[in-house]
Amino acid sequence: KKIKLLQLRSGLLKFSHVSQADTYKEVLLTFSQKIMLDDTRIRIMQQVTRFIDSETICEQSRSLTF
Repeated sequence: KKIKLLQLRSGLLKFSHVSQADTYKEVLLTFSQKIMLDDTRIRIMQQVTRFIDSETICEQSRSLTF
């Protein structure tokens, strides 16, 4: 399954149907390239690391705030 970027607004990042951590990180890295502040990017990646369950995440929509 592929990740769907549902919404990127007001500091809210939503994904759905996440099944592979690598794919998830790939999307996040692409997204983070648009962010100027390094500490913001680091915070996002830290949240993703905590957010990811080794291989599978519940298919229900999830969100990350930064």
